[in-house]
Amino acid sequence: MQDFNLGQDGNGSKNCIGGIVGMDDTFMEGFAIIGDEFLKSWYSVYDYSHGARVGFAPSVNNAQ
Repeated sequence: MQDFNLGQDGNGSKNCIGGIVGMDDTFMEGFAIIGDEFLKSWYSVYDYSHGARVGFAPSVNNAQ
């Protein structure tokens, strides 16, 4: 996905830098951080009153 590609790791390189960083097993199980690499192309709605739901919809900047 284009949103997670931060670009090449050097001029003329075929390697790219990803916008997701993994954590080892010593961190909290099932924990995830969704940051600007993903959220910049989506509207997000957080509903804590009905079981902590999260909803996503494409933003106008994400139109294809």
